[in-house]
Amino acid sequence: MNELDTRNVVPLYEQIESDIREKIRTKIYASGEQIPTEMELCKMYGVSRITVRRALDDLIVEGLLERRHGKGTFVALRRSKVVWVSLDGNSFTYGFSDIYNRKVPERKIIAKREYEPTSHEREMLQLDADDKVLILERLIVDENQKILEKAGYSSKRYPGFLTEIGDNMSTYKLLSEKYGVTQKHMTREISLAYATEEQGKLLGCLAGAPLFQVVKVLYGNDEIPVHFSILLYCADTTVIQTDR
Repeated sequence: MNELDTRNVVPLYEQIESDIREKIRTKIYASGEQIPTEMELCKMYGVSRITVRRALDDLIVEGLLERRHGKGTFVALRRSKVVWVSLDGNSFTYGFSDIYNRKVPERKIIAKREYEPTSHEREMLQLDADDKVLILERLIVDENQKILEKAGYSSKRYPGFLTEIGDNMSTYKLLSEKYGVTQKHMTREISLAYATEEQGKLLGCLAGAPLFQVVKVLYGNDEIPVHFSILLYCADTTVIQTDR
């Protein structure tokens, strides 16, 4: 709708807002993409710069657009909430903004391996001197968000774990049903990291992009660590929210 209806009672700037809003909804202007300059929009709609500026200002206040100094106006990035939830006294989970709708994200295994733990991994899992660490790496995806997960487990406590676990399987369910694990509490540390080239390809961001790094350690009723996990999220598209 580049031609505006000058006979319409709806002001021209509101008609422009409606058209740009529809182009964002239909992804003609995609999330994070630069839209035409103000001068280009003036030519497209046949209006003054004041009218275009009024429309853009309203869409910026609405949160659909954002101005970047010296670069132009862009469609605002869609940010997904990552909700940390204690569902009851015994189970813990992490997820996306739709966790309350019980949508299950896809979990794809990237790598499985067993090796001699680093001193930090041995400390986090409280491993015996002769124990090894089982490492499970997965990409977790829903329609709005991606997470890279690296989780570590004791080889002695959970023999056969890497053989049993598959894509889209719940590690907590496997630990509970096969190994009788109960969950008591969890610690979390959130820090900033920067994407490697490989991580950027998997998460859909550039190498060097900021990431939220969340290190979790889950403890069982015996106060022995069940596992540690390191989760990576693209920081510019993520809002972390804690619920109780």
